[in-house]
Amino acid sequence: MNRLKKLTFISFLCTLLSFSFLFAACSSETLKYQKLSDVCMVYALDTNISGDIVVPATYDGLEVMIADNAFRKCYKIKTITLSEGIRVIYELAFTQCSASEINVPHSIERFKNAPFAVNEYKYLTINYAGTIEEWYNVDGAPTSVYSGIQVVCTDGVAFDTRETAN
Repeated sequence: MNRLKKLTFISFLCTLLSFSFLFAACSSETLKYQKLSDVCMVYALDTNISGDIVVPATYDGLEVMIADNAFRKCYKIKTITLSEGIRVIYELAFTQCSASEINVPHSIERFKNAPFAVNEYKYLTINYAGTIEEWYNVDGAPTSVYSGIQVVCTDGVAFDTRETAN
């Protein structure tokens, strides 16, 4: 009988943990998606999102693009990982964002209108899943004009202005 009580208790704990993980998964939504005709724009649900953010390449079967001001004033984010398949990042997407690391997929084709502008980055590392040459061939790719940013590619560092940051 004692063994049955232990098994019942363990079963109860497993069930309780399953529900708590399910609740955590449902309540941890951090991104909002705006469906357009053939794409989906993504941005932070609110400025209180925190931790490590992963942005999927598709949502409800639509291609995801990073919206204008997508992570504006998100001061609690540590890292942002853009999934392989994301092709476009729009204007000021990371303005006043605290991320210290942004992972950019090889699939990126265009940065529209300075997504990293209006920031006072001190230690932002952009990890690009392509080569230095490929980085400089991406339309609108940030270059060394940005202070406090390092771009690391698969074959080395494209540029590093972190030491010149205020």
